[in-house]
Amino acid sequence: MKILHTADLHLGKMLNGYSLLEDQEYIIKKIEDIILANNVDVVVIAGDIFDRAIASKEALDLFGDFLNFLNKNKKYLISILGNHDGDRVAYLNHILKYNNIHIIDEPQKVKIDNCIFSCIPYRNIHQFKDYYNEDFKTLEEAYKYVLDDFGYDSSCFNMLVAHDYFTYNMEKLIESESEINYNVGGLDYLDVLMFKDYDYVALGHMHTSQKVGLDNFRYSGSILKYSFSEVNSNKSVVIVDSETKEFNLVPLTPKRDLVDIKGTVEELTNEVFYKNYNYKTDFFRAILPTNEVNAYFSLKAIYPYLMEIKIEEAKETKRVLEKKIAQEKDYLELFSMFYNEMENKEISLEEKEIVKKYLIGGGEE
Repeated sequence: MKILHTADLHLGKMLNGYSLLEDQEYIIKKIEDIILANNVDVVVIAGDIFDRAIASKEALDLFGDFLNFLNKNKKYLISILGNHDGDRVAYLNHILKYNNIHIIDEPQKVKIDNCIFSCIPYRNIHQFKDYYNEDFKTLEEAYKYVLDDFGYDSSCFNMLVAHDYFTYNMEKLIESESEINYNVGGLDYLDVLMFKDYDYVALGHMHTSQKVGLDNFRYSGSILKYSFSEVNSNKSVVIVDSETKEFNLVPLTPKRDLVDIKGTVEELTNEVFYKNYNYKTDFFRAILPTNEVNAYFSLKAIYPYLMEIKIEEAKETKRVLEKKIAQEKDYLELFSMFYNEMENKEISLEEKEIVKKYLIGGGEE
């Protein structure tokens, strides 16, 4: 069985005031082409179908067209809800599932032939507590409870589908500005190794395509670039073969790209420069060395989809200032500032002595 893994469609998303619906419709058509060309049997969406809990009519219509395509071509869909999706997205699930469409808003397993899809839609710890009537202390404890409840059939191909921030031994993931990072201080970062028994782990939430420790534990990434922090991120979907347990990434090429251009206004408006770009159609961010008078209007005349102007000087000035402040403070001062920030009180003299002795090495053994 061929399974296509994608996530973070964010249908209906606006970027700097521009609607991306036309671009999303284009890329959904490209995904449909990939489905047909690769004889995909099941499409898995690991959360965030929509960008808002109450999706626009246009976004709903676009998703409806995709469902019609899947139904017409006798394909299965398994889609869990992400942190952007509202519960109402799944209100027709009791009808849709009879047409091989599963919109999953609560933890459950779906079996298709010899494949079992163990699905955990996005939930915070309070929602897990309410749903299972259990007093979970951590989010990871809640996930492990769900896995125990699911059980595991080693005679089948097992895919885990989830939408959250998962790490491998607390290694940092590739993040972007377009994700909502609702975990603070690493306290709720989830160890992906709890899924070690699964043949493939299909994850959503992070917008950059990446593995999480093991090759078969993957974030598919979003279908489009949704912030300029993703300028150098290549988008793709993953196709998994349940028989061989192998997978490959199929690239997605957008209708319009997000592009950074760097230089003075004079340089960026020089025809020799801008002729190297799709300057009339792509979305641009101009990075200028200093603020210039009428920069926006001068650039907008050449780049109609100019979204943002970034002044490099401000960034450099801030970085130099931060470095200077850090150099002027000793380690004890820096730790004291950190302690005050975290505990909302001043560090005591006794605690300072402990820091000096054991962390900085200033005390005697």
